Amino acid sequence: MKIRNILELSIKDLKSLLDHISGYILITVFLSVLYFFFLRAFFVVGIASLRQMFTLIPWIMIVFVPAITMGAFAQEKDKQTIEYLITKPISTFELIFGKMLSGIIFLMVSVLLTLPLAFFVNNLGKLDWGEVFAGYLAILLLITALVSIGVMISSFFKNQITAFLVSAVVILILMLANSQFISINLPVNIANLIAQFSLIDHFNSIARGVLQIQDIVYFTIILVISTAITYINIAKIQLSNTKSIVRVALLSIGIALILGSIILYSTSFATARIDLTTSNKYTLTDVTKEVLNKNGKIKIEVYASENMPQQFQVVYDELKNTLSDYDKLGGGNLTVEYKTPDDEQKLKDLGIQPVQFNVIGNDEYQVKQGYLGLVVRNEDNDKQEVIPFVQDVNTIEYDLTSLINKVKTDEKPVIGIAQGNGEHSIYSDYTGFKQMLETTYTVESVALGTKPNEADDQENSNKKDKNEEEKEPDYDLSKYSVLIITAPKGQYSDKAKENIKNYIDQGGSVVYLPETTEINQQLLTATSDEEKGKLLESYGIKVNPDMVYDLDSHENVTVRQGLFVVQQPYPLWIHAMKSKSAPIPTLPDGVAVPWTSSLEINDDVKDKWNVLYETSDAGGKTTDLSIDLKRSYENKDLGVLPLMVMEKTDQGGYLVVAGTGRIFTDEVLQGSPTNAVLGMALMEHISQSINLSQIQAKSVIDNTFYNVSPKDKGMVKFMAPVMSILLLGLIGVQRIVRKKRLVKRLSVK
Repeated sequence: MKIRNILELSIKDLKSLLDHISGYILITVFLSVLYFFFLRAFFVVGIASLRQMFTLIPWIMIVFVPAITMGAFAQEKDKQTIEYLITKPISTFELIFGKMLSGIIFLMVSVLLTLPLAFFVNNLGKLDWGEVFAGYLAILLLITALVSIGVMISSFFKNQITAFLVSAVVILILMLANSQFISINLPVNIANLIAQFSLIDHFNSIARGVLQIQDIVYFTIILVISTAITYINIAKIQLSNTKSIVRVALLSIGIALILGSIILYSTSFATARIDLTTSNKYTLTDVTKEVLNKNGKIKIEVYASENMPQQFQVVYDELKNTLSDYDKLGGGNLTVEYKTPDDEQKLKDLGIQPVQFNVIGNDEYQVKQGYLGLVVRNEDNDKQEVIPFVQDVNTIEYDLTSLINKVKTDEKPVIGIAQGNGEHSIYSDYTGFKQMLETTYTVESVALGTKPNEADDQENSNKKDKNEEEKEPDYDLSKYSVLIITAPKGQYSDKAKENIKNYIDQGGSVVYLPETTEINQQLLTATSDEEKGKLLESYGIKVNPDMVYDLDSHENVTVRQGLFVVQQPYPLWIHAMKSKSAPIPTLPDGVAVPWTSSLEINDDVKDKWNVLYETSDAGGKTTDLSIDLKRSYENKDLGVLPLMVMEKTDQGGYLVVAGTGRIFTDEVLQGSPTNAVLGMALMEHISQSINLSQIQAKSVIDNTFYNVSPKDKGMVKFMAPVMSILLLGLIGVQRIVRKKRLVKRLSVK
């Protein structure tokens, strides 16, 4: 097989496409449809990524590919030029690959004309160019497979319209292989088997940024089988010996069967993969490697139902890929077992709960129960942790590494909650929070030294030893994984402040929740004390003596109006929203933050603090401390205000600051259960001896854009399509100029 012959044939076919207006019309229609659907939702989503464009292209190719390949052999048969082609000094395979290559080049040129869009989008936010490369690579593999199918079907017919329709139907079926359109009347096992042949699944797997062996095998098999069948159809014309035709047919069918078997098994057993993303989103972090190298033999038991619908099957497949990576890194210290969830009582005892899902099949609609949970067990000490149901594989590494680290730790982390200075009491205000923490941690009260108030100081001025405060003993804070300080009434002594600072400087973690405003619900007012918010001022942050409100995102409170009880919006009880840059993936999306104060962070350390929760863009702050439901609020100078922030110190600890300690009181937890989730997620993250935020960093969307200028918006919406069309026009002009020169040269001769 000679490459030169293949290139000559492909160039000939390309000229027929590019020297006629129909080829340019096809590309223009393709670009117009693609840009229309992509740009319609692009600015609504607000993420600088081309993933949505890549997911649109396969569906457009259902029509675009048959339009290009329908005449590959059908036209030659219709014009009776096929016999002329096969008598030329070229092999059948050279002829087939020449036809395929011309279609692949034409289609890839059409897709690559979208490159100006990538550069304009990159101006709005940081594109992951590794992911972009993976997207175009996925398109190349998809086009190669689809063109081979189109050329194969064209070899069956003389009529181009028939070839077009049959190609479109076959491609559509392969696209929908994992959908209910195909599986609606099939048993779940067979439906899942057919879903393995889905073009969309294998395309999306690569387009997201991961190159896996099973996806390469899949596209290779389509190419080989299509080429073999095309070869049979062309060989029928060349071969007069019936035995030879049968022999070639049987050989091709054998190849198809063997390769078909490979694809069925490769999806289950092949694990080789390359992460093409710039940030290695799909590669386990060094933190995970560090945890797996700790002493302790870990067993992960996975309980997954056999007949799960495809939407859960996709999650399960990605979970298996991740666990395979854990297995390789863990070596002999980690094993993974897949078990059938047939003992419901045992699963219930383990804490694994079934989830209901809908199944449509066999002419009926069914609601079934399914399991997809796992147990992480330390075989040395029999400690175990459970994920009841795996729903989101985006945070699966964080979840697994956190649980493995937890079961490898011999003793419960100790959390200290400051008491004795008017803080929220763990026996009356924080009883629910304390009980919740005690399921995982040892909770102790910590009595820190306090300064006497002015009256006591004056009364005892003659009796007090001037060196008494200096003689105050050092507090052993080193045993605490986290020190929680909530709403102290008075000031801590200088010695206590020094001990807190030493604790932080030695890698300790502090949750500081002061209340600079003291609420009087009888008088509907509050009083402020600026000094209460200055404990961590040396670290560049303080809590202001004011109140924050949110005119758009807030809680409703229950009030009585005559004989009725009604819900009334209350801007001072904010429904805080999780920041998109929050480095803790398990935080709930929204929590209740009542009567909180604003945070002031020094400019020189702002980059160190991560915002966990914030107001909407209708947030404001006021020094008018009325808490009356009917009070008025200023509707100017509104914007997003941080409500809870976190810093990872240079020593490895964490500082978490919010403007109120009320978020974990019994009253608030009863009305807002997500606050309990916040408390546990926060403690789990900052009490770890390892930096789990590295795991989250690879999956955080860092390419979100805000406040796009009209100029930048216009560049994406209008200039990108115009640039693509101009590039297409340049190709056309170049072809016309070259053709005219060739005609002129021939006329001179």
